[in-house]
Amino acid sequence: MIDGQFPCLNTETVRLLSCYAYKDSIVKLEQKIPPLAFVAICALCMFLTNQLYTDLNLSYSFNLITLLILSLIGIAFVLAGIVTFKIHKTTVNPVNTKNVSALVNSGIYKHTRNPMYVGMLCVLIGYVVYLANPLNIVFAVFFVLYLNKYQIIPEEVFLEKLFGKDFIAYKRVVRRWL
Repeated sequence: MIDGQFPCLNTETVRLLSCYAYKDSIVKLEQKIPPLAFVAICALCMFLTNQLYTDLNLSYSFNLITLLILSLIGIAFVLAGIVTFKIHKTTVNPVNTKNVSALVNSGIYKHTRNPMYVGMLCVLIGYVVYLANPLNIVFAVFFVLYLNKYQIIPEEVFLEKLFGKDFIAYKRVVRRWL
């Protein structure tokens, strides 16, 4: 239909135009709190829990080394994700969907669809171990549940609309977290 009326618009061009219109309509996705801010909120809640429920604090000698190791692993995941996005010249900002320009499925993205979020979770788990209060595990779990619902699933819906079959195939092969 459209191809006959406008010879310069083929089916692929129409799909891309509809994706760009879609991109503008969900710029904020369903995001309530940016992921990095949510990490800070979870860490603050962990700190306060540690201060309020001191009776539950455990004592062991490897908590600082575990924090350092998990933080370094987490930072490595985050940096690997950022570098791979930069190589493909696409945005690392989860709020600004207007600048998404490529489906990245190489580098660290061959192993996880969300390396930056995996990295943030590693840092939080390291902080749980460092503070040595078992109640803080709740905040790490809440971080995963929150990100799945308000960040990752909306991103996946957006990417599926934008990249279609390519993203669906990628989702089948690469896990959301690890």
